[in-house]
Amino acid sequence: MSDNPYAASATRLARGTVEQSEIALASRFKRLVARIIDGLLHGVLFFLCIYFVPASWDRYWGGLTDTPTETSTSDIFQPLLFAYDISFVSLFEFLLSIAIVFVIQGYFLAQFGQTIGKMALNIKIVDVESNEKPTLTRLFVVRECGMSVISILPILSLIDVLWIFGPARRCVHDYWSSTIVIKA
Repeated sequence: MSDNPYAASATRLARGTVEQSEIALASRFKRLVARIIDGLLHGVLFFLCIYFVPASWDRYWGGLTDTPTETSTSDIFQPLLFAYDISFVSLFEFLLSIAIVFVIQGYFLAQFGQTIGKMALNIKIVDVESNEKPTLTRLFVVRECGMSVISILPILSLIDVLWIFGPARRCVHDYWSSTIVIKA
């Protein structure tokens, strides 16, 4: 500590900024487990959405329970192809599940900069430059919805995830949203 009575205080600012030297990046394993928890939550919400629309529930699970007379490749993969079915009902269910995720996860992202999975593992998302919680637009629209869009093509998701093995421990979605994930 300095003897200078005019030196600046060594305490943090009241708004919650953190010094760069105090930042500890979240481990890759914690980020993976947090994403799995968030994915399971979204999957459960999606299946709840299609459960309450009987026609889509029957259409989705019909490929598993019906015994076709002739088995073709398209019959075997029918449950997997449901996600790519472009109809009004499937689009509505997808948007409804995204809306529910937005309400639940959006609240936690807006308040704490954390999704439910990140809260469970005590990690959070911060701006790469200011180390403060980013805006909800950047957290949910740019980061979370952007990841949902690129997940349509699995190779893009793989490329996004593999970037975490770089020295900065940032995926592609971290770069385009200018965020990092740190220990909370």
